[in-house]
Amino acid sequence: MSLPRKDNIVIELYGLPGVGKSTLAKRLQSDYGCVIVSHEPKKWRAITLTFRYPKVVFCWLNIIVKNFWETKNLSLLTHNISLLLSSLQKIDDAMSDTSESIKIIDEGLIQRFLSYSDVMLSEKEIERVLAVSPIGTYVVLVNDKEPQSNRYTNSNNVRAKLGQNYLERWQGNQRLFIVAILNVLTRTNKARQYATAETSLDVILKSIK
Repeated sequence: MSLPRKDNIVIELYGLPGVGKSTLAKRLQSDYGCVIVSHEPKKWRAITLTFRYPKVVFCWLNIIVKNFWETKNLSLLTHNISLLLSSLQKIDDAMSDTSESIKIIDEGLIQRFLSYSDVMLSEKEIERVLAVSPIGTYVVLVNDKEPQSNRYTNSNNVRAKLGQNYLERWQGNQRLFIVAILNVLTRTNKARQYATAETSLDVILKSIK
């Protein structure tokens, strides 16, 4: 597994759906000159990433399968696998980029804990997965705004199709995951972490630079 260079700064954003992660990423790009790491789905990348990060893929697929046994929904299964490959590609691209610019990852692997919240994991389980997972050198929880209440009202959304009861349980688990993730990151010191509700963006970037 490749590791980030000391001068390769990667900021990974995570938080509840609809809280403004993508908006914050665009602000970091326009106001501070950061680079948003994009994702272009390519089948050959999925193959190479699987061989490059076998432990990572195995651990996350195990979580995805647990979620599938809970929902029994094939569309959600393929959606979750696509999310995994997207996040893994972005973190791999960010770590491979040796330019001096600060890279921004909107929804990396930490966000996937929130995506895969049909089944709750213990802090020990989260810690084991994070131990093998590449994440940003800095991790920022976006929590200074309330999430959009109508985020999943679109009937074409794969989660909306599972019904309101499902959505409420899934969203409730996400909030529990955030607390668990914060505890694990604090305990393991895997990455320096911030939360936008407690620390202003200017202070975060000043401390990073």
